[in-house]
Amino acid sequence: MNSRERIQAALAHKEPDRVPIDFNGHRSSGIMAHAYVKLREFLGLPPSELYVYDFIQQLALVEDDVLDIVGADVVEVGHDYWKFPEYWQDWNLPDGTPCKIPAFCQPVKKGKDWVVYGFVLILRGIVKSRHRGRTAGNLRSERWCLVFRADVLSSSR
Repeated sequence: MNSRERIQAALAHKEPDRVPIDFNGHRSSGIMAHAYVKLREFLGLPPSELYVYDFIQQLALVEDDVLDIVGADVVEVGHDYWKFPEYWQDWNLPDGTPCKIPAFCQPVKKGKDWVVYGFVLILRGIVKSRHRGRTAGNLRSERWCLVFRADVLSSSR
């Protein structure tokens, strides 16, 4: 069976040749950046650029060489943005490991806490006004802020 047949069989409650494997096909099956670096090392793979696509959960993008070794049947197709260098900025994990994080994340350490600033584009009003026939909507950026205790982002917890 190929991956598609395996997943279709499982979803149809039929017995596939083996259990389908989902590794990083969704955030809930992802892997933290620290663990991903260790996994690559354990698998005997060379170090590679570390991309942390979910800053809050510190989830790493899993590369094809790892997916091939673990026999993953599911891939995340929404991560195409990782191909664009302008999406990323350099950062270091709390243990000093260099990585890339989304450019819209602006983490700032304030005392023992981390404050994460960012910008989100909000699509407003894709609705035509009944009175004028014009599009009432526009795109705007909105700033948001999250505060985390330092021990939440630390791997030594």
